[in-house]
Amino acid sequence: MRAKFLQETFQAAEGRATIEKFAEGFIDSYKLFIKSFKLLPSTVKKFVIGEFLIMAPSKVAYYSFGVIFASEILGLSASIWGIATSLSVAISVIAAPFLYKLVEQASVRRWISIGFLLIALAYLSFMFLGLPGLMIAAALTGLSSTLAHSLPPALITSATPVELRGRANSHLLISLNIGTTWSAFLMGILYSWSPLLAFGFSAIMGFLAALYVQLIVKGEGRVSSQCLIK
Repeated sequence: MRAKFLQETFQAAEGRATIEKFAEGFIDSYKLFIKSFKLLPSTVKKFVIGEFLIMAPSKVAYYSFGVIFASEILGLSASIWGIATSLSVAISVIAAPFLYKLVEQASVRRWISIGFLLIALAYLSFMFLGLPGLMIAAALTGLSSTLAHSLPPALITSATPVELRGRANSHLLISLNIGTTWSAFLMGILYSWSPLLAFGFSAIMGFLAALYVQLIVKGEGRVSSQCLIK
């Protein structure tokens, strides 16, 4: 259907695609990526680098191996994990309007740091408190997803000139994806050695991410409601 209805606007590329053309386009895209990164404000650069090295790794283990840990190590049923997941989503949805209202009245950096701190505490409760720990972790990840996952674009938007905001958020997304990719591979290796090692490493990354955002990423003030909905 897409081919049929778009045929009037579709134009075949001139000439045949070759490996040389593909390589040239691939290299040019990375040159553009590096060039645009140099244009970003210092605050944004620091956050993008931190997302790649510290923040993304703190988010991977729970969502990738949490259900395996709950079933194989804690001996919980799949239905319990489903309840915990539903609880996490419900808390995130319910808390979001109240948290965003607080964010408008304070530094968004502080709330992002709190979000990563909650991630670290979620790992610790999940590792050592059994079924109650799973429910606590579900609640904490629900809150952290609202703060550490949803607020970074608002921080990037408020710290970036209008003409660079698209590029800045693209860099944030790319750093998140690349950071998630390498850390997922690492988490798999650590989990195969010891589940507690993988979750413990992620908890440490959560604490480091909280410190990094609060101490290293500086330069923005309060975030308006317009930035929160962009």
